[in-house]
Amino acid sequence: MRCFEALGAGSMLLSDEGNYPEGMRDGETIVTYRSAEHAVAQVKALLDTAPQRLDIARAGHEMVSTRYSKEVQWQRFETLVASI
Repeated sequence: MRCFEALGAGSMLLSDEGNYPEGMRDGETIVTYRSAEHAVAQVKALLDTAPQRLDIARAGHEMVSTRYSKEVQWQRFETLVASI
């Protein structure tokens, strides 16, 4: 859940490569790294490109705010309960 908290707060998420929920796309809504050295390189590159970093942070925040909002989660819960 930490991923959603970071994105929901408007922060850009830098995380290890892996399988992420729908909407979390490397270079678009999050940034990933494949090793410790790559993580350092990603941080340096992102610090040098504030517009790109801010665009990714905004896109991640927008994605989480719409796709995983409390309202959407509640609707999914109601649908699940109704199917029981």
